[in-house]
Amino acid sequence: MASEKIIMYSIGCPQCKNLERQFNKLGIEYELEMVNYTEEKGQKIVKEAEDAGLKSFPFVKVNDKYMNFGEALRWAKGAYQNGN
Repeated sequence: MASEKIIMYSIGCPQCKNLERQFNKLGIEYELEMVNYTEEKGQKIVKEAEDAGLKSFPFVKVNDKYMNFGEALRWAKGAYQNGN
């Protein structure tokens, strides 16, 4: 798991904070990317997410795979629940 690059994209909403808490509780090391829609970088991130079929925040990118909130939570619990 240590070789995985994990990025969580957040806008600071309650669901985003919930996923952050879950990742922290499971000991997942991740990079947090706060997204601001009004900035060019934020618009690019939103476009990438839309191209991957994602429509809401938070979402997570593990290596090159994008996951929505539910997918990311299931992945995290499956991969890290047992202290892996």
